[in-house]
Amino acid sequence: LSGPPTVTFKWRHFGKFSGVFTDSSGVKHHGNGEILNLFGLCIAKVSDSLIIESLEVYYSPEDLLRPLVKAAGDSDVPSDEGDVRTAARKEPGPEAAAKQEA
Repeated sequence: LSGPPTVTFKWRHFGKFSGVFTDSSGVKHHGNGEILNLFGLCIAKVSDSLIIESLEVYYSPEDLLRPLVKAAGDSDVPSDEGDVRTAARKEPGPEAAAKQEA
């Protein structure tokens, strides 16, 4: 016989940001009704009678906090991790290269 099972699953938590979030510096960020999504992973160990004995929950807090603190009208807020998508959006386009050559 094998031991009690381990169950792994991916989860999503979401909600509309319509309130006010105060960051650690005391700055207030007002919600604009945008739907926020947070994804994570959970590993649950259960007993022989399928009662949860332990949970390990993994998620990136930055995925929740970044949308809360972005300024009104900003389409993206850079992360401390150097997000490739953010960096790609900030690269100059062909127009900038043409101006530099002139």
